[in-house]
Parts: sequence; structure tokens; C-alpha cells
Amino acid sequence: MSEHAAEGHVEPLVAADAEDVGRLLRPQFAEEGFPWKQIAGFIGSLAFTFVALILVVNRVVPVVALIPIILTLAAIQAGWQLGFFMHLRESRGPAWHIGVLVLGGGIGILLVIFSIWIMMFKWGVS
Repeated sequence: MSEHAAEGHVEPLVAADAEDVGRLLRPQFAEEGFPWKQIAGFIGSLAFTFVALILVVNRVVPVVALIPIILTLAAIQAGWQLGFFMHLRESRGPAWHIGVLVLGGGIGILLVIFSIWIMMFKWGVS
């Protein structure tokens, strides 16, 4: 360490350091061709959306059965999009990100459940 570095001055990068920094900052993904997986995921997501739309617009099933069907389609579509667009299967280390996603999904589900529960009792509040 030079005397300037000890005083708090930053030493300039040399060429080898700049190459190392550039190598570390560059994305480390495998090179692929045309993104067929992402296109298939997008088309699948559109298909789930159109199935839900057709069920609602054409009133194919009663409302009591429609809500669970739409919620099921939404859950399947969420998993579909996580698999295709969030790169869940591409991991270079421990798969800790899956645990975080499960925790976030659990919090989201609890938020929806308790929101519905609170809305059921709105008559007592007003």
C-alpha cells in the first residue's frame, strides 16, 4: 500500500484491474439462440388469460364455481411465469431464492385470505 492509499487517496486502476472489473461486471449467462422458451411461456400465459376470459364472458359455469376456477388458473399461471421468466431452474449456487419466493408467496396468500376475511365483516363496521 502506498503512502497516498494510507491517507485515504484511491489509487488509479491499472489495465489488469480494469479487465478484472469488466469481467466481473459482464453478465455470466450462457449464450443461447432465439428465445423459444420465453415465447412458449408468453403464449401459455396468454392461453391461461383467454381461458379465464372466455369462462367469464360466456358464463360457462355458475359464479360459485367460477371463482375457484379463476383462482386456480391464476395460481397455475403464476407458477408458469415464475418457471419461464424468473429463471428458477438456473442457479449457480445454493437455491436460496426459491425459499424466498415461497416465503413471499405465503405472505401474499395470507394477505389475500385475511383481506377477504376482513371484507366479510364490513357490515359490522359501517
